[in-house]
Amino acid sequence: MRILIKNGTVIDPANHVYSRQNLWIEDGKIAGYGDDLTMEASFDRVIDASGLVAVPGFIDIHMHEDPIDAGTGRPDTCISRCMLRMGVTTVLGGNCGINVYDPAEYLDRTDRYGMPVNIALMAGQTWAREKAGAADKYGPVSAAQLEEEKRILRGALDAGCFGVSFGIRYVPGLDRNELLETAGVCGREKHLISAHVRDDAAQIFGAVEEFLDIGRTLGLRTRSPTWGAWAATAR
Repeated sequence: MRILIKNGTVIDPANHVYSRQNLWIEDGKIAGYGDDLTMEASFDRVIDASGLVAVPGFIDIHMHEDPIDAGTGRPDTCISRCMLRMGVTTVLGGNCGINVYDPAEYLDRTDRYGMPVNIALMAGQTWAREKAGAADKYGPVSAAQLEEEKRILRGALDAGCFGVSFGIRYVPGLDRNELLETAGVCGREKHLISAHVRDDAAQIFGAVEEFLDIGRTLGLRTRSPTWGAWAATAR
């Protein structure tokens, strides 16, 4: 299958391209771009992109995945279809410690039924905490609950999750020991840890430092959706 997208504004940051070009695709992969339209008749499909932009698919590293439809058992693709309409083709779900469904089972269902976008998942620590029986988000976990949390998170990572996410702001009972222990399950493969940190506004610096210290102590990569506000404040 050969597709020509003509007369669009092609944006290719990696190759410093921002100009009106014709883009051609062969067997699902971009084969090239340029001004030559003499070969237009050789394409199976021609799309006129006049007034439009042709760009690589965007990647959204902070979203919350679609729920599972109770009737069909398939992921309800309402969110992912909206992402695709905005040009997003790859997403990272399971952020802020939250999973809408068991992440290992969710990944299996997306493989089985397909999705409008490529999806990676974080294993939510809040999800694992609740599954381990810790119902009080304001209180600490028991030693047995902590071990069960870690077991659940390891299983999710083994099933293909990208890392572990935390919703520290939403679970005030999370202390340093629980953060270290649960983030520590990422150490073997150096998975990513991410968090909605404990506080914002005037307290953002301390909240970010708390989480960065976990990453430094364990030698793990860290990210947080609240760091944008922190960086703006820092400037």
